[in-house]
Amino acid sequence: MKKSIIIIAVLLSCISTKIVAQENVVFFQVEKENYLQFENFVPNTLFECYSTVSGGKLMRNILINSAGEALHKFDFEHTPSFVLNRKSPVNTMGTNRVQQLDYKEFVAKNISMKVIGQQVQINWEAQVASGNIIEFQVVKEYKDGITKIAKTYGGHIGSDFSKYDFSEPHNQNVSYRLQIMKEGKKLRYSTSKLMPSLPPNNIKVYPTICSDKLFVDFEILNIACDYTLTDIMGKFVQKGQFFDKSNTLDIHNLASGNYIIIMGYGKERYSVKIAKK
Repeated sequence: MKKSIIIIAVLLSCISTKIVAQENVVFFQVEKENYLQFENFVPNTLFECYSTVSGGKLMRNILINSAGEALHKFDFEHTPSFVLNRKSPVNTMGTNRVQQLDYKEFVAKNISMKVIGQQVQINWEAQVASGNIIEFQVVKEYKDGITKIAKTYGGHIGSDFSKYDFSEPHNQNVSYRLQIMKEGKKLRYSTSKLMPSLPPNNIKVYPTICSDKLFVDFEILNIACDYTLTDIMGKFVQKGQFFDKSNTLDIHNLASGNYIIIMGYGKERYSVKIAKK
């Protein structure tokens, strides 16, 4: 009887051990940027992390959030392993745990978006390591704040990169982003809003030597395009947005001289030099 009780106690102990999720650090890469995802740690704790086993440069103090997770971007090329939660006078409860980064969960690269012929086209490439369930979700964000998952792609496991493509008619009230999930729920990474590209052959600015009006025409304009006008030294003159395919700027009050008009979305810019008589 006592033997049976002991066996049951051991089994219960094993079961309870499995229920407790193990602390884990995973590694992935997006567009040559390296990330660490911390999972199942004690919530609201602060870790001192160093770049080498012997100490080295302090990577940063990593704060675990209330869900027991954290996300950190770092330089992997010089950090094949590091000390997680280093014991120090400040962090007396540190464990000096050495974390090896043996492989990446996934690598995503060449993420791009274009608007061609009123069609949104989002493309990317990804390599997913064995043992990982990775999904790629194209998310639509409407101006009223509503978000909707347009499509979900299952990540192809293998040593080679797989290509992914998404396309649908573009709506000027919608922006897009790509988010990467694990096991259908754990968000690994999410891009900033993906805005349409602005190819130079889509824009016509004329006349480049003018006196009172400057015209800016777009072959395709799906959403408002930002513009900034500066003098030749880069000093700000005026800024605004183009909402129509054909636009007119009144520049009769500008002093004679050379100016630059800069147009685009987000970080992408296209500039034209003009001369005011």
